Amino acid sequence: MTVSLFKTDVPNIEDYRDLLESIHFQKIRLADAVVLIHKDAIGTHTALELKYCQKIGKRTITFENVDQCDRELQRK
Repeated sequence: MTVSLFKTDVPNIEDYRDLLESIHFQKIRLADAVVLIHKDAIGTHTALELKYCQKIGKRTITFENVDQCDRELQRK
């Protein structure tokens, strides 16, 4: 399991954006599934990642919020 956070307030982030995106898509390819929490807060980059998941047939799991995610994990 890995957690990813893409912060845009890092100085000179544009210098690293392509590299970070490439690494992130590699992590998606290696994952068994992609879990999205707070599905109502989908930005441009997350939408691009979800589109990529669909393109490569990667399973996606979505939760409305952290509490729903916790409840589902505790049930299993």
